[in-house]
Amino acid sequence: MNDNINELKVINENINESKVFKSVEEFNLFYQKNIEQMKSQTTNYLNKIYKIITNDGNEYKITKRNCKDGKRCDGDIYLKKVGNTITKTLENDNIKADISLIKESLNEFTEQINQLNNKNKILEEHINKLSNVVDQQSKVINEYVLNVVAPDNHRMIK
Repeated sequence: MNDNINELKVINENINESKVFKSVEEFNLFYQKNIEQMKSQTTNYLNKIYKIITNDGNEYKITKRNCKDGKRCDGDIYLKKVGNTITKTLENDNIKADISLIKESLNEFTEQINQLNNKNKILEEHINKLSNVVDQQSKVINEYVLNVVAPDNHRMIK
């Protein structure tokens, strides 16, 4: 093996700059103070570092327009509303509750199917017993008819 293997180095391991803003106004004040630094970063980087989630649950992402040469740097910064975290949480809670109800219903249906299968097995056993009794009675009746009612009609032909 080669002992001169280059080790992978981790850069930007701890992002100390990460910040959550609780209002658009709060973000705007921060933006005004750091406008040049923010314009030089990509929107991907900015959205990883800065989160804008208002007290009423609205969430915003940072986007850029009017970028030079099609690059994501040096453009005008805008905020784009992407959803409401409170609504998403409620929707997720409702979905989880619906899933729980569906699971309960499925378990009930499974239990009912198992009960029906057990009843079918019992019915099948009874039908088999009755069929055996009918077969036995049929043999007895056939013997009676052959031997008592018409004993001469069943002679073997040689």
